[in-house]
Amino acid sequence: MGDIKASTNFVKEGIKLLQKKSNPVELFVQKRLEYLKKNSLTVTTAYILVFEMLYLWTTVPCCEHDTLRKMLEIIERFGTDSKDDSRLRPIACLVEGAIQHVLMNLDNAQNCYEEALARVDDTKLNFTRYVAPFSTCELGILEYLHHRNPNRAKEMLTKAKDKYSEFDFDNRLQIRSVAALKMINSSER
Repeated sequence: MGDIKASTNFVKEGIKLLQKKSNPVELFVQKRLEYLKKNSLTVTTAYILVFEMLYLWTTVPCCEHDTLRKMLEIIERFGTDSKDDSRLRPIACLVEGAIQHVLMNLDNAQNCYEEALARVDDTKLNFTRYVAPFSTCELGILEYLHHRNPNRAKEMLTKAKDKYSEFDFDNRLQIRSVAALKMINSSER
């Protein structure tokens, strides 16, 4: 990430290579590439977008704790540069929540997910639409696993599954929510 010129060339080549836009990953990458073409990024903003990919590909739990703490430091710096795109704050909050959850800082994780939900309405950036349903799902999982509140968990997971539509990775969230709901229902028997 330190070599901006090489990174810029890499993105330009990626735009050329991305021809079809048929599956969710390709559509998602296309939106990010369009965003990158139109906006000049700070290093911190670029990191936020990389961390977003780690979250969406469910690799945050695979990261070492030292790496996660470094990621948190970068997220905490996000917004200190006036050139950071504040419209990405909901994404930063969602990712921070996931990191806090893996580090077992559960109250912090909950606060981050709630902040992501609160901030997502403030942004006019279309590609953050997935943040609200994913944050709601994460809150439902926290309610069940760590607060032992199955009723609230089911409420949040059902909301994540049914209230939101037409967002990136809708199918992935549906599967995750349904699986979590089945786990809760089977444990109540």
